[in-house]
Amino acid sequence: MPPTARRATGVRPLFAWIAVIVWMGVIFGFSSLPGLDTGLGHINFGIAKLGHVAVFSMLGLLSAIAMDVSGVLHRVWWSVVLVAMYAIFDELHQSFVPGRDPMLTDVAIDTISGWIAAMAWGRFARPFLAKRRWRTRRPFAERRSAHAERHEVAAPAVRGGGEPGVGHAPGDEVIR
Repeated sequence: MPPTARRATGVRPLFAWIAVIVWMGVIFGFSSLPGLDTGLGHINFGIAKLGHVAVFSMLGLLSAIAMDVSGVLHRVWWSVVLVAMYAIFDELHQSFVPGRDPMLTDVAIDTISGWIAAMAWGRFARPFLAKRRWRTRRPFAERRSAHAERHEVAAPAVRGGGEPGVGHAPGDEVIR
């Protein structure tokens, strides 16, 4: 994993992939609902398409984050591939649900939504978080030396608490 990936988000790869899988389950649950016709015609159609945009944008975002923290090269490309494959699976699943019909336009809307979200993560959110987190969070060694300077405390030269015979070789000096 690149050193900046996890630092930018603070997320472990396993948790990021669990979020992707859980969100895929949410989409599967929504796809399992039978046709919900409100009788509003074009308004119902628009609401359904906005639903596609919302859930697949989130899938694109979560998959981009998961690929980022896992150190996958070309994370946006692979996120789009993942979203497109799941959109195809979703439409195939809908063909077995009463009142639902698979539509190629839904696959296109889902894929484009995921692509836009993945691009937004790679272009805007990730660099912003990386810059912000880097400013507020320093490596342990820097924090320790800054703490020692503020409180005029010398860090032990060797591990073991600075006691003779504990954690270091005979003859090593211990700074107190």
